[in-house]
Amino acid sequence: MSDSIQVRVSFRNDGAVIAVSPTPELMAPQAWFDHLTRAAGHAYRAYAGGRGVFTLTPEEYDAVKASHAPNGHNLAQAWT
Repeated sequence: MSDSIQVRVSFRNDGAVIAVSPTPELMAPQAWFDHLTRAAGHAYRAYAGGRGVFTLTPEEYDAVKASHAPNGHNLAQAWT
């Protein structure tokens, strides 16, 4: 994919998410990872060393950002 967006994930040894880049301001990294996994799990690739990457088209990325989290908040509003 030449025109893709990569969302990078880092994990602790116990599997908890340390960071997701980028992450909406109003979401914890673990919650954003969980949402990305539900909405775009097909685009995730795990790497060694506690890392992973979601590789999305701009359209997929915008759709994930615009989708609603389980608590009903629109994630697109968190991107400023």
